Amino acid sequence: MFRGVAFVAVFATAAHAQPSAAPPAEPPPPDADAQKILDDAGASTPTPPPNPPNTPPAAPNAPVTGLGPSAMEPVTGLMLPKASVRDRPWSITFGIGGMDLSAKTEPEETKTALTVIDLAAHYRITPAIQLGLSINAGGAAKGNVSAGGIYIDFRYRFLAERPWNVYAIASLGSMSAADKEGTEEEKKGRGSLRFGLGGERRFKRFGIWAELRAGGVAENKDVPVPFVATAEWNFARYGLSFGTFTLGGTFYF
Repeated sequence: MFRGVAFVAVFATAAHAQPSAAPPAEPPPPDADAQKILDDAGASTPTPPPNPPNTPPAAPNAPVTGLGPSAMEPVTGLMLPKASVRDRPWSITFGIGGMDLSAKTEPEETKTALTVIDLAAHYRITPAIQLGLSINAGGAAKGNVSAGGIYIDFRYRFLAERPWNVYAIASLGSMSAADKEGTEEEKKGRGSLRFGLGGERRFKRFGIWAELRAGGVAENKDVPVPFVATAEWNFARYGLSFGTFTLGGTFYF
């Protein structure tokens, strides 16, 4: 029994002598350099200023419907293509005027005056350049001389896009001048070249114009020589020169 009592006393003394659990250690203080970086970061962050008194809150951004050329400006209108004379490249012209016709006879030239009608169609390749085909025909007020021709026209317009414009003309073709009752040989077409200047006032689809032209016609050596040369024969046989003044109108489409 004494041994049991002694064993219990020794066990109680050993249990009482065991140390208790130590409390959790406190975290070490932050490093001085790290603390300085945190302080500097906080100081560099701006504090938004308070709203002035009686100021309504800012409205939300409106939805963007389009951006301008700089990708920052709003679109204020559509960029429409500028109208050009090339929008209606085809044209038909009609004119009436007078022609002074001279045959290169000697010792003096044989002359007459005619009333002529012009009809032409042109195509505008560029705003300034036109190509076309024109025909004219007319008769003398005195005598029996008649004339007619067909030409390929080249026109260059100096102020093509303006309502008032001026242009130069160069034409190559064929022309005849002879007695109205003359033979086929006398009425045969001859090579002709003409140049001119014109001015036009255009109103969208319509225009009015005036032209001055001058040109020449080759001689016709195939015409037989008559017993008596007449003025009509002179125009059929010899080389010609002419000048015209014409007024007319144009329709564009």
